[in-house]
Amino acid sequence: MINKLPVSVIIIARNEAAVLQRCLDSVKLWAGEIVAVINDCSDNTQEVLLANGAQVYEHDWQGFVVQKNRAISYAKFSWIFSIDADEMVTPKAYREICQIINQEDPKIAGVSFKRKTWLLDRWIKHGDWYPDRVIRLFRRELSSFKGDFLHERLEVKGKILYSQANLLHYSFPTMYLFLTKNETFTRYFITANLGKKKFSYAGTIIRTFWKFFRGYFIKRGFLDGYPGFIIALQQAYSTFFRYNMLLEHQVKNTPCLMDKEDE
Repeated sequence: MINKLPVSVIIIARNEAAVLQRCLDSVKLWAGEIVAVINDCSDNTQEVLLANGAQVYEHDWQGFVVQKNRAISYAKFSWIFSIDADEMVTPKAYREICQIINQEDPKIAGVSFKRKTWLLDRWIKHGDWYPDRVIRLFRRELSSFKGDFLHERLEVKGKILYSQANLLHYSFPTMYLFLTKNETFTRYFITANLGKKKFSYAGTIIRTFWKFFRGYFIKRGFLDGYPGFIIALQQAYSTFFRYNMLLEHQVKNTPCLMDKEDE
């Protein structure tokens, strides 16, 4: 029998019913509690969470930072484990969590795990997608999420351990979702950067080519075969697309200036 750990597992979710069960199955046997913050769900996300013993709170979407800090505020344990709805904890990761909690070492403030993503029937083990380290186990009194509307980061005051265990990430069950997710993150990018960043033709071109070169060659994305090429190409296109969308919004918000020949 698996004993419950004094750990609060936190999840934020919107319309994740299709993938949630796998995530919950990987944590519900050992989590001291599961706390979920949801928003604007039109599927049965809430029902799935409740059926698995989660405490569910609903709030309007205000970005990843606000939602995750809200989830922390509802947690009762000192140790927090943050997980996305499309992830799962491996047995190796669970064993390391148990070991760290049972050590009761006050110097340890957080633990970083490697995240391995599934795409086109294979695990991606190179390029920009791996090891994709994320701090997921942390002490609430020493940690909080910071950042802007798009990019959240967990700030931890204290010693961080680097686990060799993987978290499994099933982010893109279909190529359609893989491609369309770019639109969602582009909207977040515009929200976070409009008025802060200025479009640069040279900068956009350099960023685009560098993104592909870094992921495919420097980080050896080519070792993941054709999926590695797709990822590197998508990362480059995503960069190009976002900055051109930023240009479009800047042009729309700039008064039209007439050339002298039009006066």
